[in-house]
Amino acid sequence: MARHAYFTVIPDAHQDPQFQDGAALPGLDQARAAIPSGWGSSRLARFMSTPDENLGGLNPVAWLSAKDDPSAVAQLLADESRE
Repeated sequence: MARHAYFTVIPDAHQDPQFQDGAALPGLDQARAAIPSGWGSSRLARFMSTPDENLGGLNPVAWLSAKDDPSAVAQLLADESRE
């Protein structure tokens, strides 16, 4: 099964939140590996921009930006794939 090559969460045209200071978000690769195969870009964008209580009320982009444990985002993605 093909995996998504990148996140498409772009809140405005001047900022791409998958990058921080010219580098990929910390833990992005680990989180990306857990994206459910059937998800399209709009479903992924919604997930990555929605705050979650399991991430202390942050959305996954903010969580990864803060260099928090990427396995928490990966686990949420894995849980979503089972629903």
